[in-house]
Amino acid sequence: MKKIFITLFIFISLPLYSDTSCYQTLLINNQKVESGPISWRNLSTIERKLSSSFYDLESRKPLNTFLLVLFTGFEKPWYGYHSFVAFTDVGVWKRSTQSTSYFIDQDVLLEENYRLKKVDHRLQLDYEESEGFLTGKVSYQSIHRQMSGEKTFKLKKVSCPNDMP
Repeated sequence: MKKIFITLFIFISLPLYSDTSCYQTLLINNQKVESGPISWRNLSTIERKLSSSFYDLESRKPLNTFLLVLFTGFEKPWYGYHSFVAFTDVGVWKRSTQSTSYFIDQDVLLEENYRLKKVDHRLQLDYEESEGFLTGKVSYQSIHRQMSGEKTFKLKKVSCPNDMP
């Protein structure tokens, strides 16, 4: 019995958490998005969780992430998404009552094929929250991963469905 309590305590104490918010995607780059037949797949999400892919360059510990996943539309049979990774423990966050800004331009470790690889991570995220709507812009660049781009978005806060994995 004692072992069960100790095991439960250790498991509960681990910093493995996930906090998800769901949004209906209204506009991406000022364009309406086409919805597909499976309702939960049409959602954009914000997840706050401990990363299993990104690690601090010096301590080599997993980073806490703020993951913005934008649903970019349905084109039969595919659902499109674009993910942006911000970190709660590195980078610069600025918050006011309705607006949030985040900026990072530094190297982090990315787990790739079971090895940690140093990659550059540049992200600028700006958004405003007002009356259940989230409106913003995100720009990103990584020379090592050959990724760059920019998206604007307008989302409406909704409840996350129970059948969402």
